Amino acid sequence: MCGLIMGLFKPQPGPGFRGKFFGGVKAPRRISFFLWTAARGKILTCDNLMKRGHVLAAWCCMCKKGWETVDHLLIHCEVAAALWGFIFQRFGIQWVLPAKVIDLLFGWFNGLGKHSSDIWNLIPHCLMWSLWDERNSRIFEENEQSLLHLQESFVG
Repeated sequence: MCGLIMGLFKPQPGPGFRGKFFGGVKAPRRISFFLWTAARGKILTCDNLMKRGHVLAAWCCMCKKGWETVDHLLIHCEVAAALWGFIFQRFGIQWVLPAKVIDLLFGWFNGLGKHSSDIWNLIPHCLMWSLWDERNSRIFEENEQSLLHLQESFVG
C-alpha cells in the first residue's frame, strides 16, 4: 500500500523540503511527490486550475458542496473527513484535523507519528492518494465509488 521534519518550528517549503518531509516513508515516488505537492498547495484542484486561467465550476466532486481546494479535498470534504475519522477510529485515536495539509502531515509525523511503524507512516500517503484517485475517477471516467467501498479499501 501506499519522518517528517524534526524540530520545534513549522517547516517552510524550500529546496530541502521534499527529502526531509518524506525521507523515511517507504511509498512509491509518485505518491511521495504527490504528497509533497499537496503539502505545498500545488496539486491541480479547481482553485489552482482557475488561477492558471481555466474556466470551470469550482465545486468539489466528492461532496458536491464545497469549493475544491487542496485542503478541502484532502481534509475537510465530507468524504475525506469520513475517511480520516474511519482511520482514527480503527486505531483508537481522537484528533482534530488541522486546517492545512502541511499541518496535518507535520502533526502526523511529529505528534501522532510516535507510533513509527511503516504502516502508520503510510496512512497519509494512502488516504490522500486514494482521495485524489477517486476524485480523478469521478471527473474523468464518471465512475463514483461509495464511501463504504473507499473505507473497505483500507482494511483489505
